[in-house]
Amino acid sequence: MKKLTILFLMLVTIFPAVAQNVHISGTFINRKYSDEIVVMYAYSQKMITSVPIKEDNSFTVDITLDKAAYIYVGPDQYNVVLLIASPGETIKLVADIDDITHPIITGSVLTEKLYTMMDMNDAYTAKTDSVYAVADSVTLKIEQQRKQYFRDIFLKEEPTLASLVFLDMLNPVEDSALFRDVVEKLNQGFPENEFVKDYMDELKNTVVTLQAGSTPPEIILNDPNDQPLALSSLKGKIVLVDFWASWCKPCLEEIPNLIELYKKYHKKGFEIYSVSLDRDKKSWTDAIDKYNLEWHHVSDLEMWASKAAIDWGVESIPATFLLDKNGVILGKNLRGERLKEMLESLYD
Repeated sequence: MKKLTILFLMLVTIFPAVAQNVHISGTFINRKYSDEIVVMYAYSQKMITSVPIKEDNSFTVDITLDKAAYIYVGPDQYNVVLLIASPGETIKLVADIDDITHPIITGSVLTEKLYTMMDMNDAYTAKTDSVYAVADSVTLKIEQQRKQYFRDIFLKEEPTLASLVFLDMLNPVEDSALFRDVVEKLNQGFPENEFVKDYMDELKNTVVTLQAGSTPPEIILNDPNDQPLALSSLKGKIVLVDFWASWCKPCLEEIPNLIELYKKYHKKGFEIYSVSLDRDKKSWTDAIDKYNLEWHHVSDLEMWASKAAIDWGVESIPATFLLDKNGVILGKNLRGERLKEMLESLYD
């Protein structure tokens, strides 16, 4: 057995992997802009080739591989299907641009296995999301009651070392005036207490952490026409505040879901207020036009230095905040099925 293993290794060394053709054909439904199909390596995004796409949205392309590789195929760098292509395969795919993450693929063993596992993962995610949606609404009510109980105590009673234990029940942003008043009073009565000292330091270096039940800071930024648009002008409606950017692939992947929900609920009073963290105005406005995003858009073109992002504690995108008709946060980072189910609970 050992001799056979050594012989095999010698043969691999003498006869290295031979490059073979990979034939890929398929259709991209709902193609809107590009007139070609690009093929590139997924990790490096290095271009392999590109071919014209036919009027019926179909294409064929041949590439050469000497080993299995992660390959992106699609009409542009944002709308691509991931394949694990192996030498000698004949791969067929059908993908809907409006649902690019769920293609139909045959002829590639590893790719078919990949999407089977991805479908199962999505199924489990949908189950947990449905539980989260119900739990979020119940938890929100309980947390609002809890916070109001302690808020009333701090409003009506002089702070003591007993109430100090529950000072974290106040939100330094939503209850900023009350929080400051309580901490300063505690500092007057107990200036040597280590916890009081910590809270005094927090007053000087408050980090924004917006949670469900809190009222976020105002946003007033310019729209693509350089006209200021205040978030507060949308009060009276359910508003999704969506922090995104034209260069953010996960943000772009969420766009079809946002379009669907906007079309379904806009006439019922649902609005989207998108805050772009782009730096280049043309990239921002081109993305709005390309994807036909009909809702409200604002930006100060400062990327991560954007005042709105700093005020709202946004450190990664996409980041979403769903506000009720009074501008209070109902939930944060709701996307996909979680956002859909939350809106269904509010409107249907």
